[in-house]
Amino acid sequence: MNSPIRWNYANFQLKTARGTLRAWREEDTDQAFIIYGDPVVARYLSGTPEESLESMRDSIRRSIRMSEAYPEGMGSFALEIEDEVVGCGMLKPIPLTENWDDWKRFRFEGGPVPAYEEIEVGWHLRPTHWGQGLATEVGSALLDYGFGKLGLPEIIAVMNPENVASHRVAERLGMVPSGPSGRYYDTDVVEFRKKHPIACNLASFSL
Repeated sequence: MNSPIRWNYANFQLKTARGTLRAWREEDTDQAFIIYGDPVVARYLSGTPEESLESMRDSIRRSIRMSEAYPEGMGSFALEIEDEVVGCGMLKPIPLTENWDDWKRFRFEGGPVPAYEEIEVGWHLRPTHWGQGLATEVGSALLDYGFGKLGLPEIIAVMNPENVASHRVAERLGMVPSGPSGRYYDTDVVEFRKKHPIACNLASFSL
């Protein structure tokens, strides 16, 4: 059986107004743990913070492996500002609840990317960097890249129903709420969507 073709995830870089989105590296473990070991951050994600530097390193290794397997140009990326990792931005296939077991195997055991239908954008930040417009900055850069460089027809964002601050970020990005859903991640989320600007313009055009 042939190994899946990997894109050059390690060399990915995308500039934002104040920083750079780049591939995660194992040496980011300490700074990543400041983010994902924080119960305040974990509250709206898995609900369980990383328990140690060792578990954080394992999570980074999994994220790198998964990102290398995603379609070219997609993945999970560290947000670096002045040589410090302060957050994460994501543009990647979104797991469907109907094949959640396949996605769990992919995460922990590897293999090909499970079936998916849509691409999601997302952002995570250290609490010390909340309220500074960074989430909007990261989301905007990834949406522009996804629609422009990758030519995606539509991008979705999903979040915890109680994460009101992230809802507002999605709205500032021009994403349209499409209500609660259980279609993704085997959990209840709120969906926001944005179509490619050209598709939007064509849809509204009339003679």
